[in-house]
Amino acid sequence: REARGLAYYAGGFVAAGTRPSDDWLFMGRLGTQGDKTVEALDTYLEVLRRPIDDTRLASARTALDQSYRASRVDPRWIANWVRFWDLRGEKSDPRPGEWKAAAALTTAQLQEYASQITAPAAVVAIVGDKARIDLAALSKLGAVKPVEPKDLVSWGAFPKQAGDKAKTTVAAAK
Repeated sequence: REARGLAYYAGGFVAAGTRPSDDWLFMGRLGTQGDKTVEALDTYLEVLRRPIDDTRLASARTALDQSYRASRVDPRWIANWVRFWDLRGEKSDPRPGEWKAAAALTTAQLQEYASQITAPAAVVAIVGDKARIDLAALSKLGAVKPVEPKDLVSWGAFPKQAGDKAKTTVAAAK
């Protein structure tokens, strides 16, 4: 992101399911200008698939270690945390074990895990002005299926309530 100035922000995370049988997913985010969409997305996908850099991994490991050392469960949230652990099938706070496992993780193990995440075809949603995006170039990265805002949710528009004089404004892609 920094080297080419392609994005305002870029990031991602792995979201674990609430229960042990739930699927996990990798969720990435990328904010860029419409005319830079294709190059930014191509770069983002390339970065995800490149080999893990040991220097960056060491930095991430240090940050994670500091996070574990500095974090605590807020007393007001203890019941929620315990409920979440119960849903996951944990007998106690799993964080000490996760901390230890993260510290012992090798680059090869992490690379194997990353490969499992990035091997399947990515599903990418782009929101923006289609006129500013090179759709022909985008189609070289994968199949492009334009959708309308109404097609994104199953429940449709919210019905107006009797006596509701508020004006509804919906921002959507052109």
